[in-house]
Amino acid sequence: MAASRPQLGGHAAVCPVTSRAAFVAAYIAAYVALDWVSFIYPIAPLGITPWNPPPGLSLALLLRYGLHQAPWLFVAAFAAEILVRGAPAPLPVLALSSVVLASGYTLAAWLLGARLRFDPDFASVRDATVFAAPPPWRLGWSRLPTSGCSPLWVFCRSTGWPEALPNSGSVT
Repeated sequence: MAASRPQLGGHAAVCPVTSRAAFVAAYIAAYVALDWVSFIYPIAPLGITPWNPPPGLSLALLLRYGLHQAPWLFVAAFAAEILVRGAPAPLPVLALSSVVLASGYTLAAWLLGARLRFDPDFASVRDATVFAAPPPWRLGWSRLPTSGCSPLWVFCRSTGWPEALPNSGSVT
């Protein structure tokens, strides 16, 4: 009988790997491998690439197996900085950037699961829409000044802050 994992969004996820250490090692190895494969034509000096699958893998991990997996996002991002990019900055800077990445993905997963009740099984069209739909300002529906942070928009709208946050309008 398969062991049940902690729930996110009301659904239990079953880990296909019996050993937690093997599961974590597989995630970190997949993250680093995907980062290495996708590290083509980086825009210097930032190292931004046109294709970046590790965030998708990280979001899938958090949505499927729970937010308690978040520390492994930090470990994977830190390992990728060292192994793929050759530690392009001092270690404290790399650690801080890895914490920011892991925190951002964890916040996104929390917002999807806890606030928007997203089902990671994509059991309905609503789940696909919630997962894939861009925030309104990306479609030109809002006057909201943004930094491009989708989870921030979701958080603001779900909490009602600020009161004057527009739902629709034309871009000026």
